[in-house]
Amino acid sequence: MQQPESIEASTRLLSAMLGERESGQRALLLAQQALEFVPGGAAVVYFLTEDPPLWTARAVVGEVHLETTRS
Repeated sequence: MQQPESIEASTRLLSAMLGERESGQRALLLAQQALEFVPGGAAVVYFLTEDPPLWTARAVVGEVHLETTRS
């Protein structure tokens, strides 16, 4: 069973995400929410494109160094 604080945080996140139309803004909200649970951490939200299949960072929160590689 979820704790009341967790339910409140989930409700705030879902409400904020529904208020955003752009996927990048939704990704940013999700990354910010992750940092509420890991203070001082960092979060990256990736999207998978279809053609060609490629993972792309859409939101970065905190200190993260991303390297770009091509196969």
